[in-house]
Amino acid sequence: MARFDQTGVTLTKHQNNAALGVNILPDAEMRAYGFTDHVPEEWYLCRKVSEDGTTTLNLTIAKDGSDWVIDVLDEYFLQPYDYQGLLERNPDNGYARAVADECERQYRLLTEAGILTGWHEGMYV
Repeated sequence: MARFDQTGVTLTKHQNNAALGVNILPDAEMRAYGFTDHVPEEWYLCRKVSEDGTTTLNLTIAKDGSDWVIDVLDEYFLQPYDYQGLLERNPDNGYARAVADECERQYRLLTEAGILTGWHEGMYV
């Protein structure tokens, strides 16, 4: 299977891979990891995933664990940045490849922290 191949992938209502899941850690650990809860019912994390800082990885988790969503956003154009689709069409797209590599690094860190479950390298997220 090619990197980010979505053939046969079941998606959530937010179009994320349904094989993924999340764990909510104690409040102090979530905050130490960088999550905020300015919306009292949600944990929110925003990480820059491009060298120029214009593309971000955003993870929102309902505090009761009932819902979650991962978004990679182009902050200049205020829209999703589909690095996986771009790489599927053009594997030589350097910017998209760099974003993909940084997103995977962040997914790995989230997995190691015990927040993200079910992720593996090259997975369609």
